[in-house]
Amino acid sequence: MTDGHLYFMTISLDVLKHLGIGLYSNIPAVLSELVANAWDADASRVRIDFDHQTPSISIHDDGHGMNLADINAKFLTVGYQRRRKHAETPGGRTVMGRKGIGKLAAFSIADTVDVHTSDGESIHAFRMNTKEIEEAAGTAGNYFPEPIDCLVDESDRGTLIRLTDLRKRPSWASDHLRRRLARRFSIIGDRHGFSVLIDGDPITLDDRDYFNDMEFIWHFGDAADDWDFSRAPSGDSAGALPNVVPILPPNGGPPVEHTIRGFIGTVRKPSQLDDVNNAVVLSARGRLIHEDMLPEYRQARVYTEYVIGEVIADFLDDDNDDIITSGRQRVQQDDARYVAVKTVVNAALHSIRDEWDRKRKQAGVQRALEYPSVKAWYERMGPDTQRTAKRLFVKIEALRLGEDEPKYQLYRASILAFEKLALKDMLSALDHVETRRDFDLLSRLMTGVDEIEATRYRDIVEGRLKVIQALRNLLPDALERALQEHLFSHLWLLHPSWERAATVPRMEETVRAEFEKIDAGLTDEERRGRIDIRFQTVPGKHVIVELKRYGTRVSATDLVKQLRKYRGALTKCLRDKYHGQPQDVECVAVLGAAPTPHEDPETNRRILEAIGARYVTYDELVRQAEASYEDYLEARTQASDLDDLLTALAHDFGLDGKP
Repeated sequence: MTDGHLYFMTISLDVLKHLGIGLYSNIPAVLSELVANAWDADASRVRIDFDHQTPSISIHDDGHGMNLADINAKFLTVGYQRRRKHAETPGGRTVMGRKGIGKLAAFSIADTVDVHTSDGESIHAFRMNTKEIEEAAGTAGNYFPEPIDCLVDESDRGTLIRLTDLRKRPSWASDHLRRRLARRFSIIGDRHGFSVLIDGDPITLDDRDYFNDMEFIWHFGDAADDWDFSRAPSGDSAGALPNVVPILPPNGGPPVEHTIRGFIGTVRKPSQLDDVNNAVVLSARGRLIHEDMLPEYRQARVYTEYVIGEVIADFLDDDNDDIITSGRQRVQQDDARYVAVKTVVNAALHSIRDEWDRKRKQAGVQRALEYPSVKAWYERMGPDTQRTAKRLFVKIEALRLGEDEPKYQLYRASILAFEKLALKDMLSALDHVETRRDFDLLSRLMTGVDEIEATRYRDIVEGRLKVIQALRNLLPDALERALQEHLFSHLWLLHPSWERAATVPRMEETVRAEFEKIDAGLTDEERRGRIDIRFQTVPGKHVIVELKRYGTRVSATDLVKQLRKYRGALTKCLRDKYHGQPQDVECVAVLGAAPTPHEDPETNRRILEAIGARYVTYDELVRQAEASYEDYLEARTQASDLDDLLTALAHDFGLDGKP
């Protein structure tokens, strides 16, 4: 007791800010320090509870607790170096703590820290507050924590630390915290007699979640005691890695050989590491000491995006010079001991890279053949074609595709391409046809051509039906620019044979100039009623397409008058270009409604036909185009072998009904 104060701490402002408030950047790192303290107190159980209302965090262990002397001489003494006095705990555990600053970690996330403790014979409780410590540290440097009512019984041995006035509000994502803590400690579990619970739920090795997504695993030394590789999809390790680390003594002499344990694994897709650390962590004495060794491996950047691992090097945290930085999350990277470990790990990463590439290719082929339709297609190939297909499977399976449909489309396109190449090989074989016995080859060639052409046209039809549906969705409240772009990009909506519409730039410029002369004479009402007028060349004729606004109404007489002018202008341009040779010209007006008078539609159509023109309403356009293509699909009911294969492929990907 000092000057009547029960609890006593001496601390400078710099120590508080650099080793407390500013030392740790996240809640898992802070809680790791408090869990390590519980381990050193020979606790068998640590419970971490979050109070969502306060909010607050409580850490309660069943360790040996503290009496008054322990509190002042050890817990409240910043820099108390326990290992100099005791390399092991009374229970025989290897001590984790080293510098006596872990207790300050709490101030990185909380402004108020309450400590309640019992050693089985006495109870004590006190409160520490950041603002009060700062004030004390800024003057004499003596701080006296405030005694408070103790929340633990004398018989309830252990320590309860309660954090309030949190600087960092927890996200309450317990799964994330559970994973982080599980990965920071290798001593959690029954094997070591040390359990950690979050909100009452114990952390287990499974919470590390290392192996569920791993495709291949390599291990240093005998790692079976630390990890159960059966959790990996592959079910076992891909191979052993050298694990001897020679280190030259500081004072000379032959190198001393140390060993490391651990593993390096790769996942199938980098996205599987999005919510975990794409890292190779370094641990010693049962806890993480370096968060990531991977950035120091400077080769094959793409390969390292697939890597995850852990290396255990207990000798790095022996009782010699401390290799770990004050933050307890990194080591001193120029230390000869760490450099030696890094050399062994980098050599392992380098040796794994080529083997990983080979194994990944093999796995890509295996995954492709897990689709029954792909396997059936593959098995009917010849050996040479199979080798080519395997290379393709590897490429497709290696792509970072987040959904099944893009992969399905790649396989579908590949099947069609291979079938087309197979036909090309048959055509080459026809050069050597000499007898009637080769009629079977010719028959298979013709059948194959029909199947591929039919499949490709089916794709075109199904694509066009989507375009038609998009146009239907645009009407009747279509934006004029959207209508214009949609129709002029898909002139086959006006006639199926107009799918190869084209323009000759110089001719288009000449025609546009002539049309602009006519436009200058339009009335304001006529100009407002139009969306656009366009000249296009389609197979066998030249076409003028005029789009009227959906809500505009026009008489047949006025429509004939307008279209005759544009037809005359186009005919003049064509006469000059084709030296007087007659050219076929058609005018099409797309209207919101049939031209007036509505009582005599046949007469209106004949009037327009007299000048080589016709009209179609937007609604008729959609109905006619949709009906013609749907009739084709309904009529083609007899599926070919290729159709059956592609249908089965869609089913394998859960995309039944997809083209």
